[in-house]
Amino acid sequence: MTTHLAARRSRPFHADLKTCLTVSGAVTEVRAEDDGDSHVYLALDPPGATSLKLSSLLLEIVPADKPGCTPGQPPRPASGSYDYGHCTGADENDPAVGSHVTVTGPYVYDQDHRWNEIHPVWAISASSGVATAPAPTAVSPTPTGNANPTPPPAVSKGVTIVSLSSPVKAGAYANLVARTSPGAACTMSVTLPSGRQSQSSGLGPATTDGSGQVTWSWRTGTTTRGGIATGTVTCGSASATGTFQISG
Repeated sequence: MTTHLAARRSRPFHADLKTCLTVSGAVTEVRAEDDGDSHVYLALDPPGATSLKLSSLLLEIVPADKPGCTPGQPPRPASGSYDYGHCTGADENDPAVGSHVTVTGPYVYDQDHRWNEIHPVWAISASSGVATAPAPTAVSPTPTGNANPTPPPAVSKGVTIVSLSSPVKAGAYANLVARTSPGAACTMSVTLPSGRQSQSSGLGPATTDGSGQVTWSWRTGTTTRGGIATGTVTCGSASATGTFQISG
């Protein structure tokens, strides 16, 4: 794989998981961020979804790789300690929602937001495949609260579980983040490896925010038996289920 040699914006809050990763999938949403990055949400094709244990992945196209900047020059003036690097001349355009693309770049863990992503995108191009993207608001990576998050591929009728802490040690906290329509009334339950329903105070009803995101944080009991637990999110008539490992 080849990479751009020009200097890029520093990534002080990113931990490298894989130096170079190539995945493909359908673009479900594209957002312009205040810092100039484009957030591209990708519903992964089966090979990537299986190997990464993710149903969706965030891609970030940075200003240094976008059209309109002068190669070798900063795409934007530095903002405090925030360095945008230097324009690479890659001229990477944002993909269209619904298109099927192949993307290459470093696979990293964003320690600030606590999710995995490809950042920055080194190359993105249209590829063959069936674009089966859900509605633009259906998929979005979100914080997991775990240094090695393992979100399950759980999408069901408009509710997406986009991150779920795993493994979780008995007595420790776990996080689940889901996304559906903004302002939706949702509830979450956990079935423990023993088959019993968790009675943790962090579970139960919650309402999604303006972006459709909702987060639950709960503590597993110190005597909880190890094994596979199941988290279920229900928002109206829609629901999604993901599994996670509890270790003793």
